[in-house]
Amino acid sequence: MHAIGFGTLQQGDVPEVHASMMPYKDDSLPWTQVAELSYDSFMARMRTKT
Repeated sequence: MHAIGFGTLQQGDVPEVHASMMPYKDDSLPWTQVAELSYDSFMARMRTKT
């Protein structure tokens, strides 16, 4: 995938961009959930210590 400047997409480019973003979203979502759960757990522990 290559970088595209804001406002330079043509209507025909949308399916190509969408197709390249979907695998990234599918791969990154589980890792984001793992990271957020760890952070949320940490913050909950810190809140109960004070």
